[in-house]
Amino acid sequence: MTNTNDMANEFAVYHGYDGAEHLCTWKGYEVYEPIAKKERITGLPYKILIRQDDVRFSTVNETFDIMDDCDTYLERG
Repeated sequence: MTNTNDMANEFAVYHGYDGAEHLCTWKGYEVYEPIAKKERITGLPYKILIRQDDVRFSTVNETFDIMDDCDTYLERG
């Protein structure tokens, strides 16, 4: 199994971001925030979710749940 940090960074770069930062573990997923060095408006702050070898963006509902549930996200607020 690949390191989740590497998976998140590769996924983020593939989708046009500069990388990803780990936020928390949520409902069995490792949650990462895509990072862009240049500020851009993209809509909801979707997160990268990784469980085992599956990596994907969060859904709308998951994004709001993560914003409510992840202490790290709230601390960055």
